[in-house]
Amino acid sequence: MTIDTTAQLSAPKDRAQASSEDMFVANESPLKNLPSILDKRQALVLDGLAHAVDMVAMAYPRLRSTLYEISKVGRAESGPTAAVYLDAWSCIDSMDRFRSLVKGYKAGGIIRKDAPALEAFLTLIEPVRKLRNVTDHVAERLDHLVSRNASVMGEVSWISRKEDSTLHTWYIRPGVIKDQLKFNLLLPHAGAQIENPIGFIHLTAGGTKVNLSAAVHALHAVVTHIEAELHKRYKTMGAGYAPMPRYMVATSELAT
Repeated sequence: MTIDTTAQLSAPKDRAQASSEDMFVANESPLKNLPSILDKRQALVLDGLAHAVDMVAMAYPRLRSTLYEISKVGRAESGPTAAVYLDAWSCIDSMDRFRSLVKGYKAGGIIRKDAPALEAFLTLIEPVRKLRNVTDHVAERLDHLVSRNASVMGEVSWISRKEDSTLHTWYIRPGVIKDQLKFNLLLPHAGAQIENPIGFIHLTAGGTKVNLSAAVHALHAVVTHIEAELHKRYKTMGAGYAPMPRYMVATSELAT
């Protein structure tokens, strides 16, 4: 099925390579250089946010890359399919962790609960929480999945854009198919933001659908806001603070 709606849809800049750079929290980001004088609870939350974003920033570009390869060959095999679901569910897990940390942040701190970027993110992220709950209780929902001829892993849909701007809609569903399968191909609405060459990625499971692409970009907007607030706060602290270490590796030789 081919859809040609180029006059209606908005195509932002190509993020095929840019995503891995744009959406990572940069090493010089204040989120990765938390001052030692920061409150311990705030520091723990902010550090957790940075790690959650790093995981999304790793998984999402990789997901797009795998979907791009599937789009080129027009079929899916076990290896690439497993990679799709590994990264799609990793995005869900990490964004839900980010949501939990932000919502647990104390009022009056660096993160303003009334910030437009945060409010937009929390609204968009509600289906992510529902989708995350599906995986927590998948064993309890087996009869429901059987009755709907559904997949344990869910279904992924996306839009690809060719060099001539022609759009193609895609659907992938892993798992055994014993009965007739009914599904709807993804149709982007007018004005939808579709990355080039792969975007508008959706994950559906347990009757809940999440626009992963939109959620990831909303997450990026929140991170940009938090970084700006941290820059302001750090200026009031002066330039003499030392950033806290973020990693530790330990080892010991074992006697044999």
